[in-house]
Amino acid sequence: MNVEVAAPVHAAISAAVVLTAAERTPERWAFRGMVRTPTRKDCLTSEGAPLWRYAIRASSDLTQSPLSGGGPKWTMDTPLRRDHECWQALVEIDALAALMLGLPAEQLCAMYRTHFAVLRKYEYKMVFDAEGRKICGYHQSAGYRQSLLQDQAKAGDLPKEWKNIWKLNEQNEADPTSVDWQGHFTPPFTKANRESSMKGAALALGVDPTSDLYPPSSLDIHLKGRCLLNE
Repeated sequence: MNVEVAAPVHAAISAAVVLTAAERTPERWAFRGMVRTPTRKDCLTSEGAPLWRYAIRASSDLTQSPLSGGGPKWTMDTPLRRDHECWQALVEIDALAALMLGLPAEQLCAMYRTHFAVLRKYEYKMVFDAEGRKICGYHQSAGYRQSLLQDQAKAGDLPKEWKNIWKLNEQNEADPTSVDWQGHFTPPFTKANRESSMKGAALALGVDPTSDLYPPSSLDIHLKGRCLLNE
């Protein structure tokens, strides 16, 4: 659901809007604590170090989300690189946008079910292994390792059954002892569940997922964030 743009622009938008929201109601809403998640997702190289330092300074006094860890100095361990971490980061960003726009988590989930049919289709056939690597039943959303191994199988470097790793996953679900993953994937596998994860992101901020998550004045905060970006 999250719309991807150029990494520096995406991160700057996230930082500006989040910090603007926290500026408005700092005593109640810890949105600044969420600014590190999109920054970790986008700052993949050392060129993102200044933005990472800014995010750390802006949110050092606040409770952080599970994915917002990392030291004050950018290192190669700072960016989110595992498939599951990147997926979860997008879920958190969606939940954060809903919070800022006053949408209850239940309404956000309803939007996901009714307006994002393709994304929902992909995630219906999506799992993550114990190391956070993704397997998807649709090639458009296949994980990096999945695509690499399937290409190797097509080239004859792996057994032919590895041409479709999703079928191996289905075989594994029926009988976990029937598949030798050869160290490429690590069971157990966890199904992607965006609705549960979005509600979990709201709970991480101490918000009841069934309640209104942000006051009606959130719109002028959103507009203020846009003006900040245009200055």
